[in-house]
Amino acid sequence: MGGDCLNTGCVPSKAFIRSARFLAQVERSADVGVRTASADFDFNDIIGRVHSVIAAIQPNDSVERYESLGVECIAGDAAVTSPYEVSVNGRTLVTRNIVIAAGASPFVPPIPGIESVPYVTSDTVWAIEALPGRLVVLGGGPIGCELAQSFARFGVAVTLVEMLPRLLPNEDEDVAAHVRSAFELEGIRVLTGHQALEFSDEPALRCGPVDGGEDVTVAFDLVLVAVGRRGNGAGLGLEALGVEVRPNGTVETNEFLQ
Repeated sequence: MGGDCLNTGCVPSKAFIRSARFLAQVERSADVGVRTASADFDFNDIIGRVHSVIAAIQPNDSVERYESLGVECIAGDAAVTSPYEVSVNGRTLVTRNIVIAAGASPFVPPIPGIESVPYVTSDTVWAIEALPGRLVVLGGGPIGCELAQSFARFGVAVTLVEMLPRLLPNEDEDVAAHVRSAFELEGIRVLTGHQALEFSDEPALRCGPVDGGEDVTVAFDLVLVAVGRRGNGAGLGLEALGVEVRPNGTVETNEFLQ
């Protein structure tokens, strides 16, 4: 219960960012008239705090709370068997309306060699127990950018690879340019306009400029894959009812989301 936001998305990432921002503020103490400031941290404490924040909020999203409000909660693999029926755990639920709110999962692109190197996604990054010395972030969207900056502020050597010409393609260009400048000032290596071509066992990633030019090889200890998410609409039985599930896993709807 709680979905992406509580368990792997908004809540853990913002708790992580808060700690990273504090370290950055200590580094910039002179900017606010403080002559000296210092901070010491253990990464286990940082991750421990992330999980404690999740645990503090979890009761609000728990089965127990929802049941106390009169909601029946069933854990199981559900299939929509008709416009009015859902089958789960051998039981058929009959209803007038069905809401599909199955969420999404990180998309891991089929880059040659990726299965042989250590990588995490925004779902699994919260299970790491030690900071990598060198991190490659695939993807310059909001998830890739916020985690790239946070890890850099914890002292990790970060390289961010984005196939498009700029970071944050859904944001205003001047905002994206400002973010890139801030990243470079903080020591993040930004490779926009580069496509991830293949991983090798060193481990290293070979990237090729989209517009041509020499390939770039980046050594790393860990890869964070943040190239987008895919909807969880497949496998719910919708296709058998004539409901179209798009290639990205989302459900085709009309202007009323029906």
